[in-house]
Amino acid sequence: MPGNAFPRILVGCPTYYLKEDSLEKYMDGLNRYTYPNFDVIIEDNSPTPEYSEKINVLGKKWEAAHPEHSFRVIYSGQTSPKARERLVNGRNKIREIALKENYDYFLSLEQDVVLPDNGIEQLLAHKKEIMSGTYFTYRETAPKQYALVVVAGKYASPADAQNEIISMLNIFDLLPSRTMELPLVGLGCVLIHRPVLEKVTFRYDPLQAACDDIYFCDDANKQGIKVYLDSGILCAHYFNDAMKKAGF
Repeated sequence: MPGNAFPRILVGCPTYYLKEDSLEKYMDGLNRYTYPNFDVIIEDNSPTPEYSEKINVLGKKWEAAHPEHSFRVIYSGQTSPKARERLVNGRNKIREIALKENYDYFLSLEQDVVLPDNGIEQLLAHKKEIMSGTYFTYRETAPKQYALVVVAGKYASPADAQNEIISMLNIFDLLPSRTMELPLVGLGCVLIHRPVLEKVTFRYDPLQAACDDIYFCDDANKQGIKVYLDSGILCAHYFNDAMKKAGF
């Protein structure tokens, strides 16, 4: 950690009006986090400003109840019809603010992900440049059949590592709880140290189906920066089908 006993952390994410159903849970999480030195930033890329105005009202109330923290909302509007492009644009705006305002870390915490109450402290305690919490989603394996998977990837064999073939983790990969070095973690709950932000931007490839988390982790690895996950930091994930259909 930097010399400050409580490094400055900027917590936030890009969002979209289809995530409104998880907003109450997100705000509840912010109310419960015990870490004393964090601020919140939300970038909204919805087609109209109504959702950002709603977040801003809640943010002002939260800020009044937590005067030691700040809460800001950026309304970018629908900068692109492509969801991945909007995500990258929003994340890079937050990255620029984190660097310009001298935050020690950016905690990329998606609006549908909630950490344990002391989750920020747990992430920081590892003193890693990139450290992720653990959260789940589902993957369709056959029509109307689904598997619960972790939003993180591993190399299942040395051959897969050589060929860069990544498999999603399942619940059994998490046991026993431990720190795991991985080629891929999602950007839904990941603490990123400032030196990483100085070297790596968020991006995606419009010719590929992958999201920006894959490229972020790959670019970090190419810079010699290792990516870790704590399988004992279990987060709630309030995802919905509408977001998947919208391309997120």
